Amino acid sequence: MTDRGELIYENYKATIEDLESYLDELQEKHGNLVSAINAVREYAEIDEDQGGLAPITDGIFVNATFHTDGFVINAGEGVLVDKSADEVVDLLEERIDDVETAIDQAQDELISIYNDVDAL
Repeated sequence: MTDRGELIYENYKATIEDLESYLDELQEKHGNLVSAINAVREYAEIDEDQGGLAPITDGIFVNATFHTDGFVINAGEGVLVDKSADEVVDLLEERIDDVETAIDQAQDELISIYNDVDAL
């Protein structure tokens, strides 16, 4: 392979690694969104004013009383908005659609690059 060919190959290799890393991030985000939908649906089924543990971070919880009359979401710029469970699930499903579109696009680009590398 010529120096130019090696340079082209190395550029493709770096792009492939970047795309694979991006795909991993997207798939993790997809899984987190699915988990969030399941959590919203579970919280929506809790009896009114039932107590339980609310996660703060991995392995850290706080005792809490859950009020199932709605959820509060961050709409950006520090603005909090009340939403029903169904509205939150709809919002999360829209995000899943966006992530799935991005996954499809990244996979298509990766396939295209693989084809280009095979043609070298």
